[in-house]
Amino acid sequence: MSNIFFWNVRGLNEVSKHRPLRNWMYSRSVSFGALLETHVGEVNIGRVLSDLGPQWSLVSNYEFSELGRIWLIYKDPVVVRVLFKDQQSITCEVQLQNEEPFIYTAIYASNLEDERKLLWESIKDTHISFQLSQRVWIVNGDFNEITYPFETFNPFCHRSTREMQDFRDCLAVSGLFDLSFQGPQFTWSNHRIEDPIAKKLDRCLINGAWLHRYPASHCFFESPEFSDHCPCLIRLSTPSPSFGSRHFRFFNLMTNHHRFLETVHHSWNEAGGLSTNLRDFCFKLKQLKRPLKTLFRENYSDIERRVSEASAALSSLQLISLNDPSEANLLLESQAKDLWISLRMAEENFF
Repeated sequence: MSNIFFWNVRGLNEVSKHRPLRNWMYSRSVSFGALLETHVGEVNIGRVLSDLGPQWSLVSNYEFSELGRIWLIYKDPVVVRVLFKDQQSITCEVQLQNEEPFIYTAIYASNLEDERKLLWESIKDTHISFQLSQRVWIVNGDFNEITYPFETFNPFCHRSTREMQDFRDCLAVSGLFDLSFQGPQFTWSNHRIEDPIAKKLDRCLINGAWLHRYPASHCFFESPEFSDHCPCLIRLSTPSPSFGSRHFRFFNLMTNHHRFLETVHHSWNEAGGLSTNLRDFCFKLKQLKRPLKTLFRENYSDIERRVSEASAALSSLQLISLNDPSEANLLLESQAKDLWISLRMAEENFF
């Protein structure tokens, strides 16, 4: 089954970006996707497109923007039929190989609030005009807006704004919600050492009909490489995480380990954003199994042997300290004692 993608590349005129982008698309076997903010003039389309590899076809919105705000690229046997265009979006019907067609909307939202309001109205009109409540629909791109304050790393953003509410209203009216995803919490950063800001500006949105047809679909936000936005790879069929046939046993003693909360927090965020349904929640729990198994194996497996070895090491260091009570020896003895106590407590809790 084919993969699709979108990526705000922040300009494609630099030749140095062409090879990394070509390699990225090739290694992920994509046959259709959206490139946003290309900054490529119409006279340079052929040169840039050929650098990305053979047989790519293009749909764009140059009639609304001189610098190619949105490029849709695809190759045979993918079929694309344009339904609607404006300055901030392109909507089309896409048919991948051996698949029924679906509706795809690529978004590159303006950084001006008034123009984004026009986009929200356009999305709602598209939903109504093409009767998309009953059709399979996916909406990808850079929305230049967040839905809630927790989607930004910004010390000055503490509460929901009118702009966020307008965006949420648009999604609610259009029946759109985030596809399950893995990757960083934020998809864009200003990369400033002083006054750093990061936000989740890029989203992969779907409707209920999409989830009904592709219940195992999933998307992955990857490292930005040459851009300041993360690329997003969408797999229409994603196998469930498999970590062997043995049951996972959780031991309460792990909660006392100093890395427990850090491990859970990192794995939970890597498995996507908020869990809005039981399927997403179960996926997050499955993703959490492997790091917790690793934490247990590295710190508590073969606990009796570890306690015995720690006890022997402590006894040896205690004798050394009594013969030579230097600061270095006393420090080693203290560390050995702390380790022995922690392992002994873990052993008691384990049994």
